Amino acid sequence: MITDQVLTRKKMYLLFLYGGITAILILGVSYMLLPIKVDLMGIRVYLAQLFLQDGSLSGIADSMYQIADFHIAYYFYIALYGFFTGQIQAENIYIQLQTIAFGVLFLILPYCVVKSFHSLRLVLVSPFLFFLLIWQYFLHVYYTDYWGMGWAIFLSLPLFFVFLKKCDTTATLWKAYIALCILAGVANIPRAHAGIGIITVAIFLMLYSIYRHMVWSVWQKAIRSVGVILLAGFGYFLFTLIIPNVYLSTFGYDHTTTATKEHKLGGWHTLYIGLGWDSPISISPKLSFLARENPYNIFFSDECAMEAVSRVNHIPPASYTNIKDHFEYAKEAKRAFSENFTVGYFDILKNLYLTAFEEHPLWFIGSYVKKFFVCGLMLLKDTFAYIFFIGAVYFTMRKKYAIRIGGVVGKELYGVLVTLIFFGLLPGLIAIPSHVYLLGSIAAIQSICFLVLLEVLVSTPFFRKDERIHG
Repeated sequence: MITDQVLTRKKMYLLFLYGGITAILILGVSYMLLPIKVDLMGIRVYLAQLFLQDGSLSGIADSMYQIADFHIAYYFYIALYGFFTGQIQAENIYIQLQTIAFGVLFLILPYCVVKSFHSLRLVLVSPFLFFLLIWQYFLHVYYTDYWGMGWAIFLSLPLFFVFLKKCDTTATLWKAYIALCILAGVANIPRAHAGIGIITVAIFLMLYSIYRHMVWSVWQKAIRSVGVILLAGFGYFLFTLIIPNVYLSTFGYDHTTTATKEHKLGGWHTLYIGLGWDSPISISPKLSFLARENPYNIFFSDECAMEAVSRVNHIPPASYTNIKDHFEYAKEAKRAFSENFTVGYFDILKNLYLTAFEEHPLWFIGSYVKKFFVCGLMLLKDTFAYIFFIGAVYFTMRKKYAIRIGGVVGKELYGVLVTLIFFGLLPGLIAIPSHVYLLGSIAAIQSICFLVLLEVLVSTPFFRKDERIHG
């Protein structure tokens, strides 16, 4: 039995130590099980290596100035990490950063479980239960930059739990909200707008808590609401816009003329090639029966967008592969990327995307409708085993024990996770129905399964603290 009163500092350190040990063990196992290693990262390793080739902080700024911004934040921090640790191999840095990120999940997991469920036995088994539920997640995205979409969902669980159930004062409520805003901002580093679901839900919950307050006047509520929006914007863009631009300005670069400012709607790149998700060239072989040609011969590939822009600009077509093969890691590679990505690149793709809607609206809308249903089916396929397993455990155990789902963590937390499932579908709808683009939804479902499993186990005499566990 563990209660908040007897959870001393020494025991808290032991919980973190146990979390660290399990993190090392679990991450080591996942590393050995991974069938494909660096190859999963593709061209992103090459782009990151261009940043690392500079070898100085001012050189990083030069790279930021020349290469477009749709993945720029991650490369910026990769380069900084490499500079401070004296490393120049992008592959190693990718592995280290993602190992650290996932290590944090397992490091804090025992402490979060004991604070929520008050069961030491449950604490001991929770890291391994969590790993069993998400092991495929590790094997598929351990070395890509898509991991942030799911990682942020997992890490948001304790923060949303604190926000919904443990905030007894206004000060603690604001602290939890600020933490969620910062988490959303951090999640945007490895993948653009990976934190959009978290920040949206956090804003809604915070505004709701303000407007249901019975004592504050309308003006007090309005002022606090403005503060909520400003804090959300600051936290959301802190790591991907504010810090990089401050860095550029510090080293004398005019960040207002970089791709980050001049073409800030980098999403047009993904939106455009996303129209070709069902092209015979790009669709998964398992979905080949859905393949069809489109009026513009668009296919889902970065090279497709680059070639489209080259045609409009009447310049020789360029691609990641061509630039890498021709220039390798020379400085001319950055110049080539600059010419292709900063001269009206996103504006051209925006016009091509909107033109497609104007000329073929039925095909345009039908493509998204079909993509939505495919995303739903793929999500069900990726999570059916987890749902079936947890459902079987729940219906088996409820015959013997009184189980109340939401009795410990609260039904509100499940409601937040269900909302995040729908937000997690957005990357797949914008880009292409794929496991990596649905990781936010997958992680939300895995989180629900994990919480249900813990609530089922804590309802048994072996794990239960006492009869007041649901009180």
